[in-house]
Amino acid sequence: MFAMGCYMRGVLAGLVVCVLLPAREAKMLRMDEADQGREVTLAVHDIVDLHLAENRTTGFHWDLSTSPDPILKLVLDAPHAAPGPPGKGGEHQWQFEAMQPGAGEIELVYRRSWDQKTAPSRSFKLHVHVR
Repeated sequence: MFAMGCYMRGVLAGLVVCVLLPAREAKMLRMDEADQGREVTLAVHDIVDLHLAENRTTGFHWDLSTSPDPILKLVLDAPHAAPGPPGKGGEHQWQFEAMQPGAGEIELVYRRSWDQKTAPSRSFKLHVHVR
């Protein structure tokens, strides 16, 4: 009986600690071309929400040239056309989730898919540290 009472007090104390110390909520960092070359520090499960201008109607699009695996996991890769007439630009959105401590880079290049030998028209690089 005494052992059961001690056990129950331990379980209740554990529940109180869990309720009083909630888990840290993951952050979402929205980034765009102004963040080119920036260095960011994230915690595990934080999200990098990256938006870059893109006009696929010209044949140009963004390609992920350096993958940050396994530090970051790509969880969204979505081109968005701008509303309005054809030929109008849009943007491309990526979301990367921090999966484990370490350092990595997100590197993208803007080019036409059939023109791999020519230097990219634009590039984007983000240095990421996960703690």
